[in-house]
Amino acid sequence: MANKEASVAELTNLFESSTAVLLTEYRGLASPSVGTRATPW
Repeated sequence: MANKEASVAELTNLFESSTAVLLTEYRGLASPSVGTRATPW
């Protein structure tokens, strides 16, 4: 449980210190497709 709490605390810190957040859903895509779409450049 401590690991989960640390992960949530880290994510909270990242969100609070960010100026923008982009969330994307890859449900239904095969793993090779996700890899090619995860990097915009």
